[in-house]
Amino acid sequence: MRNKHTDYMVFAFHTTTSAFATEKYCKQMGIEGRLIPIPRQLSAGCGIAFRMTVSEFEKLPKINGMQDSLPENCWMKELASKNIEVETIKKLNL
Repeated sequence: MRNKHTDYMVFAFHTTTSAFATEKYCKQMGIEGRLIPIPRQLSAGCGIAFRMTVSEFEKLPKINGMQDSLPENCWMKELASKNIEVETIKKLNL
């Protein structure tokens, strides 16, 4: 069962090609994540985002193999409380 209260990173891209390239790169690096439709609270890019947990993001090597698929934007989604569905979305500068 998934823990829906996990904080996670969301990367938005200019093109779907970049989104798929990021997914492939992360799989090759053994980093778990998945492509998702861009959350409705965010408005950017091609409509596809890549989501990973914060702990997986911390494993990500510096953007070395991703020069051709750099994200347009990156957000961190945090839950204010595990019992309350209040969310904070922060835009990060990579």
